Amino acid sequence: MAMPPTELERAAAEGARRAPSRSMPPAGDQGLGQMQRRLNGLIRELRVQAQDLQRSLVEVTRTSTLADAGSRNAELHAALVEAAAIYDTADQHVRECLNDIRRLFDDSADLYDLAGDEVATMRALMQRVARTWPRLPASDDPRALDGAGAIHQAAVAAGFLDEVIFHAGLVTIPIRLNAHLRELRIGGALRFDDMFADELPSEAARAKLLRYISDHPATVDGLVDLNHGIIFRAARDPARRWASYGLQLLVFLLGEGVVYALTHVGEWFSLPDWPIPPTRFSELSIAYLFLALGAVVHTLVDWLKRQRDVNRSDRMTLGDLMVWLHVREMAVVTSILYLWIGVVGAAFALDNVAWQTAFFMGYSIDSVVDLFLQRFSVTATAATQAVRTQLGAPSS
Repeated sequence: MAMPPTELERAAAEGARRAPSRSMPPAGDQGLGQMQRRLNGLIRELRVQAQDLQRSLVEVTRTSTLADAGSRNAELHAALVEAAAIYDTADQHVRECLNDIRRLFDDSADLYDLAGDEVATMRALMQRVARTWPRLPASDDPRALDGAGAIHQAAVAAGFLDEVIFHAGLVTIPIRLNAHLRELRIGGALRFDDMFADELPSEAARAKLLRYISDHPATVDGLVDLNHGIIFRAARDPARRWASYGLQLLVFLLGEGVVYALTHVGEWFSLPDWPIPPTRFSELSIAYLFLALGAVVHTLVDWLKRQRDVNRSDRMTLGDLMVWLHVREMAVVTSILYLWIGVVGAAFALDNVAWQTAFFMGYSIDSVVDLFLQRFSVTATAATQAVRTQLGAPSS
């Protein structure tokens, strides 16, 4: 395997980080983007080689399940021969990738600063793999084959390769995740396991990386739901986020227009039997505000419960709550429409909607709206049946 950088190389690299490289393109230049894409491609090649080496080790460890000692030794011997051939080929490819990455780092201090530590870690881990790789004994005597020792070495080497794969994903997966998120609409959901199981086969490693992404929200354009392994698309542009808040505020304010129309429609169209007179506008307008306040309090109570439960992985900061309002913009708008239904239903069902009543209706708005819709369905069915009777239609 390629040797780690010497102290002189480290000093040179440190100097490169402090002073921009002459060959480094200006920030935002297309050339720098190409260099970063090449770096990501080389790191993914390293990951593919590590995964291929792991597959060869699976064949080595599989021999331990054979009951017959003679068959076990023969199978182990064949698996070690095959693993040695695969390792020698992969070793050459890994050396070439690491050398190409070193040249990229020499040309770009930004790239070195971005991924230098992860690449150095992968280099060191691959050296450990080389030292622990299970090999055939020097003697041709089958009795010299230490089956238990070879199986143990294979397990240790596989563990190091797991770490290589994780560190490769730490560099490349957030970038690829952003590329996938850009293809979704705002609030669109992406299931992390489905997208990256091939790049990060270990479920524990995927959970660890997703936790890292959640703890570093600036790495991706989205909001992470750790409980369900989902990332919701968010806009990086602050103006687009404020547009979400503006839309929600506009829909909320339109609710006051709904209340005004509800109390004045009888007057506008001269409807003598309209049950909600203009004199109720003030009452229903206040009720609408307290409906909204109750719904907000319910959301805040849920948020506080999450904060107090240290065992929950989906706790949100206030900053996360603002992002949540953005990525769930249409869900929030739908919730506001529920408030519209709530105030209309209360206006028809109650002669007077006190602010206390409105507040607790808003606190449990989903169940309240369900009751209103059920009541409306019953009323509509009865009215429809009455019309059918008047028209002489047979009963359904």
